[in-house]
Amino acid sequence: MKFSLKRTVLAAAAFAMMGTAAWAATPADTYKEAVNNMINHPQGEYTMQVQAKMPFVGEGNCTAKFDVQAEPFVSKAEFSASALGQSSPTVQGYIEQDGKKLIYYYDGQYAKLDGEKTNKNSWVKNTIDLKSAVPVAKQIAGVHNVLAGVKDITAQGDVYTVTYDMSKIYTAGDEKEWMKQGAKANDVKILRDVLLALQQTGDVKAAVTIDSSTKRITKVEIPLTDHIRSITAAVMKDNASLKDKEDILKFINMSEVSLSIECTALPKGMNLTIPQDVKKHAKEYK
Repeated sequence: MKFSLKRTVLAAAAFAMMGTAAWAATPADTYKEAVNNMINHPQGEYTMQVQAKMPFVGEGNCTAKFDVQAEPFVSKAEFSASALGQSSPTVQGYIEQDGKKLIYYYDGQYAKLDGEKTNKNSWVKNTIDLKSAVPVAKQIAGVHNVLAGVKDITAQGDVYTVTYDMSKIYTAGDEKEWMKQGAKANDVKILRDVLLALQQTGDVKAAVTIDSSTKRITKVEIPLTDHIRSITAAVMKDNASLKDKEDILKFINMSEVSLSIECTALPKGMNLTIPQDVKKHAKEYK
């Protein structure tokens, strides 16, 4: 009897261990769930920083912060940069959905209306037609194949190393589709050169931090030095004199660039709205 009971207990324990192993989430499962959570619940604050170490300039930083409210869909963006110990003014922009239209508002001093540069503190708006009046957040919701283009995922604690396969970002003949979508010949050539340069540079590896309790991404870090060098070389190939190309490439080849994105919840109690003064005075961009 004792032997039989012991054997039964061991068998049950072994079965439980096998079941646990079978249902344990793989790094790919965890990453897929987190990305789909971000897609289906995009509300939050996203801070993107491009950091560079450059010769003669030192460290430079470009920061873009996006506050996103899912419903009603409103987003506020702020951009700033710093280098040589000085910071640029903060530039703001807004996006909102109005039925079947997506309306962008941005700082007018960086736009031109009727060939003339607009005044400082002015606002410009641009409207894009949507196919549906369904809230944008609902239009993009669903379970997406976010592993397409992902070559490998490994994990160490809450940090997941995700390798993106860059070999598939361009296929010969893609230009025809770009032209159908309205791209101009010169733009198509530049885009093709950039994508080819990225392919030749190799895969992109990102360090993705996933909060195990919320199952959401909290941070993404990507080293971009090699890819920026390749892109610069591709763009410079037909767009600068030989002397300019040599100087620019030399500068870029001595620089280091990285990208980081931090994802947090919106500040408690925040209700995003576009200031009425912005909506009232914004001029339509044509």
